Amino acid sequence: MASLTTSFNTMSHNLYEAFEQQRRFSQSAAHELRTPLAVLKTKVELFRKKGCFGPADTLEFLDVTERQIDRLSALVADLLELTNMDAVPCNESVSLSPLLQGVAEELFPLAVQKEVHISVDVPCCTVIGSRALLERAFFNLLENAIKYNRPQGGVEIRAVCRKSQVDVSISDQGSGIPHDLREEIFEPFFRVDKSRSRQMGGAGLGLSLVRSVVALHHGRIRVEDAPGGGSLFVVSLPLAHTSS
Repeated sequence: MASLTTSFNTMSHNLYEAFEQQRRFSQSAAHELRTPLAVLKTKVELFRKKGCFGPADTLEFLDVTERQIDRLSALVADLLELTNMDAVPCNESVSLSPLLQGVAEELFPLAVQKEVHISVDVPCCTVIGSRALLERAFFNLLENAIKYNRPQGGVEIRAVCRKSQVDVSISDQGSGIPHDLREEIFEPFFRVDKSRSRQMGGAGLGLSLVRSVVALHHGRIRVEDAPGGGSLFVVSLPLAHTSS
């Protein structure tokens, strides 16, 4: 009876946590969708009340509308990607070295803009999974490392192959993440600095998507303090089995 009671209490706690997470997700999603819609509604009302549809007013109205539509489109795309991830086949042989080099090259213009240096040191190693999803996950991690870095800072991408897994680390020289928030940052819509994240164009879904991709590949992700200050994200993935 004691064992049954303990199991029941554990199950009840897990169900409660699942419902709470779903509630927080729904509230956050509603808030994120409501904000750009409110901006659009306000701009439309003001534009109509002015009764003046000159070129400058029209151009400003169209600029605001386009930005908010882009924001909504990006949010909806991320939500769809999160919900449809289980349908993506994960049976490709993916070589991490060219994949990470490609992600770094894709984000090189952003790094130049932010005055951030990227270095990549990844040996030849192969995992089984979805190339597209892994690219998206590492893209999100590297993009964050660049965006939230300091000027003239650096980002290091390293990989260490062990017996049965590879540890891919992405470190930055930014302000770091407080210890008490290192689990919450992977929840959908969570932001360490809400105002700064919105200025950067983030909706708070990037790290949640990363965690989902890593879990789908039977891996783990953790965040630590980087040796030189900043954050260090470590993604551990099982290596592909090679026949001798």
